[in-house]
Amino acid sequence: MLKEMQQVKEILIQNLTSLVAKLLPNYFVDVYGSHATGLCLHWSDIDLVVGAKDEREQSNFKMQDVRIKDSLRRISDALKGEIANNWITNVIYIEQASVPVVKIKCSLKELMIKSGHKFPNNPKYKDIYNETFSIDITHMTDFHNGVKCVNLVKEYLLDCWFIEPLILVLKQMLKVNGLNDPYKGGLSSYGLLLMIVAFIQFRKLNKVKVPQTINLGNILLDFLHYYGEVL
Repeated sequence: MLKEMQQVKEILIQNLTSLVAKLLPNYFVDVYGSHATGLCLHWSDIDLVVGAKDEREQSNFKMQDVRIKDSLRRISDALKGEIANNWITNVIYIEQASVPVVKIKCSLKELMIKSGHKFPNNPKYKDIYNETFSIDITHMTDFHNGVKCVNLVKEYLLDCWFIEPLILVLKQMLKVNGLNDPYKGGLSSYGLLLMIVAFIQFRKLNKVKVPQTINLGNILLDFLHYYGEVL
């Protein structure tokens, strides 16, 4: 089931890339965030960044603000037209944010049906199957570091093997408690990662290379104690 969901999301990213290509032929679409680093859960948002291909090659994104907002508005309007097809349930364009963003809510159930996947027989997947998930589309600028951060995160993962299980557990904890949305005062996945890395470096845990010598439960409790009481 979870593998099928990931396949559906990959198809979705391809479809969104095609939509942007039709609207803005000189634009690229890149994935960043947890789907690019592999630190995603079934409910994780998909983060996409768009920008002009010619400026990408020059590593220069000094587009005028009005052009950036117009490009995102065109993408937003095109996606609103897809609401009638049921796989998109809502589209909001937040133009006045410090980083303008198109926020999309998608129906996992409708996407899986459209891609030819069957309903899961196991009842434990029923609630997951009926969930929605989000896509955020932003525009590449000189201060948009999303794509660059992907390489940094991958370096941290190579440096310390238990960052991955630790962050996945903590992400789920934040999700369950409604604290995973930075737009609502919660903590972003990247912010959580930096907290974990800081904790690991402070405890010098990144020096431990043998998995058998690590108790992940103790590390999790130590992490919660460190940020909950020590600091």
